[in-house]
Amino acid sequence: MSLLRPTLDVVFKGIFGTNDNANVLMHLLNSLNLDVDRITEITITNSEVVSTVATDKLSRMDITAKTQSGELINIEIQVSNTTDMVNRSLYYWGKLFSSSLKSGDQYSELPMTIMINILDYNHWTGLSPDD
Repeated sequence: MSLLRPTLDVVFKGIFGTNDNANVLMHLLNSLNLDVDRITEITITNSEVVSTVATDKLSRMDITAKTQSGELINIEIQVSNTTDMVNRSLYYWGKLFSSSLKSGDQYSELPMTIMINILDYNHWTGLSPDD
């Protein structure tokens, strides 16, 4: 009998991506020493970014959460190197960041938005320090 690997999306989301297990995600995030106050409350949010234009690319992030202070956090797990992780990360970060404002909101209300990638491969293999 083989155990389910925590790097599988469904297992990872089951461990960290439900409000019933929000305390597990909160402990993980606090252990990462993010540049935010210690997280004492977190809410798992809908990870599908709804598009306002029919031709936009669908974005379904692994786990999105909001802290008690309003920071937005996206956590992605990737087990295979698809060589587009940097662009995908920037795209997801941009979607999460830009979707946080509603009509009438001020740009000063944009929250800190944090992107965390957990990779089951060495992304930097073969890259020079200048890349």
